[in-house]
Amino acid sequence: MRKVSPVTGQPDYPGAGWLITSGFATDAYFQRFGDWHTGHDLARSREGNEPIYAIADGKVIWAENAGNGGFGNLVVVQHNDKLFSRYAHLSRIDVAAKQDVAAGQRVGLLGTTGRSTAPHLHFDIMRIKNALDWPGKNKQRVLETYIDPNSWYREAEVTVSVEPTLTQWVRVNAPATLNVRARDSSTASIMYRLPNNSIIEIKGIRIERDGIVWRELVSGGFVAEMYTEPVPAPTDFGVGVRTFIAPGGTPSPTPVATPAAEASTAAVSVAAQAAPSPVAAPTFTIEGRGVHASAGGWAPSGEELSYVRANGVKSVLIVAYEPGQALLAVTGFRDAGVTDFIIRAATHAPVHANPDDFAADTLSRLREYYAALGGNRMLIAVHNEPNIDREGLGRAWQNGAEFGSWYTRVAQIYREQLPGALIGFPALSPGGDADIPGVVKRIDEWKFAAECAPAIRASDWLGVHAYFVGDGTDIDLKPGKWRELAGGRPVIITEGGPADNIANSGAKLNNIYRRCSDVGFPVMAWLLSGAGAWHSADWTKNGVRM
Repeated sequence: MRKVSPVTGQPDYPGAGWLITSGFATDAYFQRFGDWHTGHDLARSREGNEPIYAIADGKVIWAENAGNGGFGNLVVVQHNDKLFSRYAHLSRIDVAAKQDVAAGQRVGLLGTTGRSTAPHLHFDIMRIKNALDWPGKNKQRVLETYIDPNSWYREAEVTVSVEPTLTQWVRVNAPATLNVRARDSSTASIMYRLPNNSIIEIKGIRIERDGIVWRELVSGGFVAEMYTEPVPAPTDFGVGVRTFIAPGGTPSPTPVATPAAEASTAAVSVAAQAAPSPVAAPTFTIEGRGVHASAGGWAPSGEELSYVRANGVKSVLIVAYEPGQALLAVTGFRDAGVTDFIIRAATHAPVHANPDDFAADTLSRLREYYAALGGNRMLIAVHNEPNIDREGLGRAWQNGAEFGSWYTRVAQIYREQLPGALIGFPALSPGGDADIPGVVKRIDEWKFAAECAPAIRASDWLGVHAYFVGDGTDIDLKPGKWRELAGGRPVIITEGGPADNIANSGAKLNNIYRRCSDVGFPVMAWLLSGAGAWHSADWTKNGVRM
């Protein structure tokens, strides 16, 4: 059977310039939407209307709008009795039901009809004929009824079976370490190595190719089943833990060289259990005229980018809440003249008390930005305002010292997994001690920062929040105190703008850029687009142009 990509009509999948923004049966999609994803979401641009192609010879069995089902304009092609491909959210349909199509023949144009927030193609491969099938929360049926597009394109013959349970726990039983690969193939890149005796949770699906049975980790990546053995489910790892590294071992830095065998004899890195070691103060600089992007973490709209260009913005802070936004965001901002990127590690869930859980939750989205930046410099802000209750105070940690230990562990994982990234200590909520029931509980920023001092010395840079209530010249910077705390590390204003319910304007923006430049602090001006009380700072709502 001749196979082509649905978005290029060529053999390579998905194709140059295209990003898989939601994967097959991923935890991230389930956490966001409450359903298990049946295929891939593919995106390339903010405009859409790229041609969409039949992936193989077949007959069209559906070519119309799917009504309220969420698919929008939908095309389904039958390739044989047990193979069907589905193309959803099209802006236009170019085929008709009962029409024969050839591999690479155009069936429509990419769009955002139906349940869709931006132009993309929902593409899946089914074993059943039901054009509107959606298993929802039934993951077992997704694995039995749908085919992972990555597997389908890579191999002509792949045996897929499903265990009785959705997941199971296994122990690594390898000569020394076990390679965790990016996909189910011995030629795939190695993400990291697991020490012998590590206990991991794997998905119920088994994929056999070339004599090797592959199992996917719940936390991401694939291992060879032959080097694992079943064990009872652990009971003491804490909520959300999906991979337990046995004492004395942590995953090695990525990328690593690819050895011939899956059971590698490479040395295992050992986690330091002592206090954080100071990091030499780096000498990097970033462009001082920046902007804090969308509060929701979405890729910028055309209107937002027009404000970036008009105000000469050269650096940007992006909150990595949402998957599938990195390539669109980085491409859009670069086209608008942005050169420097700060990515804030963030989660929609209540912040995890276990730092390994927080790192696991955020790494998939950080890796998207790491890849989108193409190996160029990436600054990471680790979380945000940890001295207030809604960001973890009183639940995940009780004081600055506890947060410092949490932060140091997260920073260690990011350094291992994202080599070359510059790790920043997060900005604190400015103001003294506060305990306003139902509004905010806060520890004074200077008290909290003093307790975190060892962690700040183990950082590459320090984030600060500063606001104004007047014309912008009154932005509260405190340069001397922050420089002393930073110990020679760069200080970056990651939120600088009007306090809540203070209207923003181009004149005020000009004043804060000038004031921050005078003290040598780059500023990510607050806020390109926001919501609620933050509308007062929103550039697009207030026409903020200098």
